[in-house]
Amino acid sequence: MSAPVRRWALRLAAITVAALALVALRHFPWHKAGNALLHADMTALMAATLINLTSLLFKGTAWSLLLRTRVPSRWLVAQEATFLGSAVNSISVSGIGEGARVQFAVAHDRLPVSDVVVSLVWSRVAEAMALVLLILIAPLFLDVPAAVHQVQLAGLVLVVAAALVVQVRGWSLVVRWLPASFRERLAPLASMASPRHLWLPVLLSLGNWFAQWLTFHWAIEAVHVPVSYAASFTALVVSNIGGLLRVTPANVGVMQAAMVVALLPFGIRPEHAVAAGLALQALQVLPVLVIGTAIGGWRGLVPDEKRAGAARAENGAAACS
Repeated sequence: MSAPVRRWALRLAAITVAALALVALRHFPWHKAGNALLHADMTALMAATLINLTSLLFKGTAWSLLLRTRVPSRWLVAQEATFLGSAVNSISVSGIGEGARVQFAVAHDRLPVSDVVVSLVWSRVAEAMALVLLILIAPLFLDVPAAVHQVQLAGLVLVVAAALVVQVRGWSLVVRWLPASFRERLAPLASMASPRHLWLPVLLSLGNWFAQWLTFHWAIEAVHVPVSYAASFTALVVSNIGGLLRVTPANVGVMQAAMVVALLPFGIRPEHAVAAGLALQALQVLPVLVIGTAIGGWRGLVPDEKRAGAARAENGAAACS
């Protein structure tokens, strides 16, 4: 998708979200949602906050391991870059936090940009693989809606397809079939496509997703709503699917709508779902913004052209992979 088309698509999505928000503002029982927030359980919110920060540690460690397969790098720098990138994503709509991670790692460990980008692409692959595994396994033990089982089936298809690619001599054979220009771009990515490089990052990414699941669960618990793990798992899946197209900073509004859709089949009223979504975003965004500002300063959170360029390079490499 070209840049102008992407911009128009984002504008159309933003207008749609704004229209739906106006309808919600007129008819939604905001006073009930506000009351639920005012009486939220602070202990549960603190637990959810700590678990959410732990999920970022898993994320940064997985990336650090992949980065070390290519160049010497420091675990602490990868962690700082991960927190900074998450903070940048919290105040932007273009997902350029990945570019911030690249820029920070390159500047502080003096690493080649290409190696950092390749490792970051594969860290996202590892996160996707871990999410697919979680979607495959968790519904076997939970009473989830039929729509989640459909997502589970799609995940199974992806796993089988990936297994077949690995079985037929891995990514190297796929790359060999492509034109020379594509082979040059994909060769660094293919060099890391090895089970021995990926299994531990995938395991750490699974810990990241599990921690996020617990974050969702405790955030919903905090607004005094009896919630099952099936409900919080469904909220996690629906929120991540709904947040694929970022149309607002930190997906504000999109998150709340996704929470309503996910929790309604479990008998949780929309006002409580919205309250839980607002509490969840607050604990996901505010502490990370504080940490990100401490790491990179306020100017480090402001998008710039270099960071945007790194983000486009990383996203382009991800598309190729």
